[in-house]
Amino acid sequence: AWVFSQEDFAKSISALSFGKLRASYGTTGNDQISNYLYLPLYNTSTTYLSNPSLIPLSLPNANIQWETTKKFEAALELGFLKDKVLFTAEYYNNRSDNQIGYLRVPTQSGYNSVQANLPALIENSGWEFEVNTTNISRGDWKWTTTFNITLPQNKLLKFDGIENTFSSSSYVIGQPINFTRLLHFIGVDSKTGAAQYEDINKDGIVDFNDRYVAKIGTPYYGGLGNSVSYKGFQFDIFFQFNHRFGQTNI
Repeated sequence: AWVFSQEDFAKSISALSFGKLRASYGTTGNDQISNYLYLPLYNTSTTYLSNPSLIPLSLPNANIQWETTKKFEAALELGFLKDKVLFTAEYYNNRSDNQIGYLRVPTQSGYNSVQANLPALIENSGWEFEVNTTNISRGDWKWTTTFNITLPQNKLLKFDGIENTFSSSSYVIGQPINFTRLLHFIGVDSKTGAAQYEDINKDGIVDFNDRYVAKIGTPYYGGLGNSVSYKGFQFDIFFQFNHRFGQTNI
C-alpha cells in the first residue's frame, strides 16, 4: 500500500516556490462596423446622359449597434525548485452577443443581405497551459525551455428564431460556428463501383438534405522553444504546431 507521510508532504511543500491564483471579469465592445450604416447610403457611378449619377450602396438599419463580449478568466501559477520550473494553467470563457453580421434578404429587394446585429450568443472558451524551465544556469551558460498548448472551443449557444431565417442552413445551436456538413459514406456499390451515401431523411434520394454535422474533434495549437546563451551569444529555436480541426469520425 502507498502511504503519504507528513515528512513527504513537507518535502513537496518546500519544493513549491510560490503559488498564485488570479481571476478577472469584464465586458468589452466591438465597434468594427462602417460609419452611418443606419442611413441609406449611395455611391457615385458612371455618368448618365452626361450627368453625375448615384446608385444605392446599402440598406439602412436604424437598430444596428456594437457587439458586447463578457470575458471571464481564471489562472493558477505555480513555481517549483526555486522557480526553475514555472507552470501556469488558465481557463477563459468569452460570450459575445449582438453579433455583427449579414442577414440575408430576398433578392427582389435589390440586395442580397443587410449588415445587422444577429440575435445570437456565441461562446469561445478553452484551456491554456504553459511550462517554463531553467535547465542550466551555471557561469556564463544558460539554457531555458518553454512549452505552451491551447485547447480552444467554440459554440453557438443561442439564436432566437433561427428556424425562420436564412441562417438556419449555416448555423446549428450547440455546434461550432465553423462546423461542416458532410454526406455519410457507407461503402462502394459492388456492381457499379460507385460510392454510396446514407439517405438520412429516408426520402429515397441522397441529396443536399442528407448531410449531417461532422464531429470537429479536439482542435489545439501551441509551441516548444529553447534558448541557449553563452556570454554575449544567444541561440533560439522555436517549433509551432497546430491541429485545427482535430479528428473527424465519419
